[in-house]
Amino acid sequence: MESGDTRLATMKSGIENADYKPQPWLENEGVYFDEDGNFNPNAYDPDAPYEPQGNTYKLESNPEKIHEDPFDLDNLRFIDKIRVQNLLLKLEGHAAEIADAGSDRQIIAMIGTGGTIAMTMIDGELKPTLEPKALLDYAGGNLSRKFDVSSTEYPTPIDSSEQEVDYEADMVIAMSWIWKEMTAQCKKVFSGFAVSHGTDTLGAGATAVTNMLGPNCPFTVGFVGAQKTTEDDFDDVGVNVKNTLETMGKLKAKDKVSRFVYMGGTEGGAFHPAGVQKKDDRKVDAFGSPLHAKVMNASNFALGGIVDRFGRRYAETLDREGANADFQPIILRGYSPIIDITPKLGSSPAACYEEIMRNDTAKAVLLTTFGSYTANTKMRKAIQLAAAEKGMIVLGANPFPGGSSDHKYGPAKAMRDSGAHPVSTLPDATSMKVFVGGDVFGQNREALARFLTENNLIGEQNPESWMVEAVGDQTRDKKDVSKSQMPRFGAPDAMFKKVA
Repeated sequence: MESGDTRLATMKSGIENADYKPQPWLENEGVYFDEDGNFNPNAYDPDAPYEPQGNTYKLESNPEKIHEDPFDLDNLRFIDKIRVQNLLLKLEGHAAEIADAGSDRQIIAMIGTGGTIAMTMIDGELKPTLEPKALLDYAGGNLSRKFDVSSTEYPTPIDSSEQEVDYEADMVIAMSWIWKEMTAQCKKVFSGFAVSHGTDTLGAGATAVTNMLGPNCPFTVGFVGAQKTTEDDFDDVGVNVKNTLETMGKLKAKDKVSRFVYMGGTEGGAFHPAGVQKKDDRKVDAFGSPLHAKVMNASNFALGGIVDRFGRRYAETLDREGANADFQPIILRGYSPIIDITPKLGSSPAACYEEIMRNDTAKAVLLTTFGSYTANTKMRKAIQLAAAEKGMIVLGANPFPGGSSDHKYGPAKAMRDSGAHPVSTLPDATSMKVFVGGDVFGQNREALARFLTENNLIGEQNPESWMVEAVGDQTRDKKDVSKSQMPRFGAPDAMFKKVA
């Protein structure tokens, strides 16, 4: 790496900090780039005190927190900014050719991260080696007749299990910068970003990126993974990649944007990131969405079309309530400030109490109850006592998606009366939303609790609470004027109020 590379300066600012001591599970004492620019994810420490090399800002609601400017490539920690700049040049070149030819082709930027979808067998071990172009070639399907695709990728493709929020944050910076710098000519034919991603963290990664981009994101991002590799006799790589691009094309044709996860082959579809869950490790229909309807259902040749319930409802909210529509991504770094506790029969209240007391960074404790929103009384009290001592809020979640918190059992009533805030978001969505809320509201526990329970940021809340007139997969021309249980849609005002 060249000495002037801001990624190198970022790394040194963290690992050479006088107060930093690398943990014993890190490789190479936290030095995650070698001299040739090769990235080692097993050496990177999200907890190290890295200093942003680009522009920053602070919010009035949490002036102690330094936020990275999402439109400044000098804040990239892993992705090479030269490659991002070159990607934009290639996209602009495609757009110029389309304009000169007067064609109806679309352009797509593809970002490769690794994962099963990119794996080949090397010395008896599956490793992510395929570049985005190889995936496109494998998908075939006449994609080249519809789309001009240019790509970039992580400096080192990684296994899904090695993914970190920090890596997803780099993608958000790259996407945001590209969109901001893109010419009107290019935006006119740009269908969005396609991200090939590891399967095990696909839902969580897409949820993280969607939260960071926020509800006002002006472009589409389609995440795609696979259950099998191109080396298997039967695989889902090609059809998943093809249908991701086809979904992006359909969205562009309807002048819509969306963030989605495509999985499931010909019988799958495009899922809302905050509503998708992995349910199987072998079958092609490995992902499900227990609460949220698919953005696009691929079965029966996608006859149902594109259905974006949150986008439609949010647009109406902007018209009615005057919410801030500015595109202002928020960059998340480190680990989510949440303690996730799911007690079982025989779980120790003392152990959970000590886990909370040892944590000096968490903002919330997520207590996943038994199926009837009940919790062992001693366990609940231990958690609440420790959380109160540490200044954390307690969230209560039914383990079943869409499960009720209104059961009549005594322990369920005790949960409600205890001050625990019931949440209906799926676990990955809850984790990322606590992350966003913690960065925006700091130590303001009341504001954080309202944000988690009364705000529908990206469509993560149980749709039953805000799309009460939605029926099946049918779109309607009529506005949805039904009453919503969500007092607020979109980003809170605090996200836009910067310290002067």
